[in-house]
Amino acid sequence: MRLAGVLVRRLAMLPLVLLGVVLVTFFISRVAPGDPAQLVAGPRASPEAVAAIRERLNLDAPLPEQFTAYVGALGRGDLGQSIMSDRPVAEEIFSYMPATLELMLCAFLLTVLVGVPLGVLTALYRDRLPDIGGRVVAIAGISIPTFWLGLLLLLLFYSVLGIAPGAGRLDSSVVAPPTQTGLYVIDSLLVWDGTALSSALRHLALPALTLAAASVGVVVRLVRGSMIEVLTQDNVRTARAFGLPKRQIILQYALPNALVPFVTVMGLELSSLLFGSVVIESVFGWPGLGSFVLAAILNLDFPVIMGFAVIASFAFVAANLLVDLLYMALDPRVRGLA
Repeated sequence: MRLAGVLVRRLAMLPLVLLGVVLVTFFISRVAPGDPAQLVAGPRASPEAVAAIRERLNLDAPLPEQFTAYVGALGRGDLGQSIMSDRPVAEEIFSYMPATLELMLCAFLLTVLVGVPLGVLTALYRDRLPDIGGRVVAIAGISIPTFWLGLLLLLLFYSVLGIAPGAGRLDSSVVAPPTQTGLYVIDSLLVWDGTALSSALRHLALPALTLAAASVGVVVRLVRGSMIEVLTQDNVRTARAFGLPKRQIILQYALPNALVPFVTVMGLELSSLLFGSVVIESVFGWPGLGSFVLAAILNLDFPVIMGFAVIASFAFVAANLLVDLLYMALDPRVRGLA
């Protein structure tokens, strides 16, 4: 019942959160320098042509009127029309979404598979060589800007060694698998297309590794600190006193408790991967939502910027809600405070 109560309260707050995001994003985008009507018309367009485009896009109306019209359309599920392509924003965003989701999920998988074992290893070998090496990796991952790491990896593996593929999701000679999910790795597995699978994995490797680097650093530090604390607790000491095997103590008593804070952080990290992909996709020429939104920002395509902000905010709130529910399910003390 408490979980249901929390779910109802958080869902009731969702419209207010989205309205706040829309309000802030709308007025920031409108006061930004530049005239989208002039960009659409071109540098040699006459003032009359520019004025006609401005009227068609409703940009000459007062800001409160524009905002009211946008919120009304948003309430009907309409994210508007892209200024540059004149296509529905929702259609544009969802056409680019599978590529970004594939990159995010691959980076998330790398974060969990590398970060958790490395965090446990550094805690078990505290202040020894594995711990020092793991902490160096964590600090490097957090400290190095992702775009800089991406450029370094491209220089080394593409330009110097020549073993990394170029831009895109597949080699130019490879035919994309039949679309079922839009995620090439999964689609190629579903039809067992080894050529497409190999090409998709090769193109994913460097962008996913770059996107996951900072998250791996965060997870290593978090799991290490949590694991060190759990290893000193009474239940673990009692298990040692009874002579239980070290492997059983770690997997059965220490690790489940150490991973409770990890759930909270991973929810936030999953959201940060969405925003981080905007830069990474541009560095690697990845044809996803990030590259599309960055082009929209450069072209002052307000409806696309607003649509991305709304969807990203919804994803962020949903991820935090899921994390809170998981946290309550895993930790009885949190359920008591809810």
